[in-house]
Amino acid sequence: MLPFAAMGLPELFGLPVLPLEMLLRILRLLDVASVNALSAVSRDLRSATEDPSLWRHIFHRDFRGKMTIPIA
Repeated sequence: MLPFAAMGLPELFGLPVLPLEMLLRILRLLDVASVNALSAVSRDLRSATEDPSLWRHIFHRDFRGKMTIPIA
């Protein structure tokens, strides 16, 4: 595999160098399992995956209306 510089890429590139707002917009497209897996890649990505707004969005997208609350 070629080094990044040989491919014309900067030393750091990809998801970790994106601004947080842009990264969160991308993470919102993923499912729960993928966000969980991504959190294990690096400290920066773990920090981004812990953002409460991300999980609020995922909850509303994937689980809203599917939960039943027992009435006592």
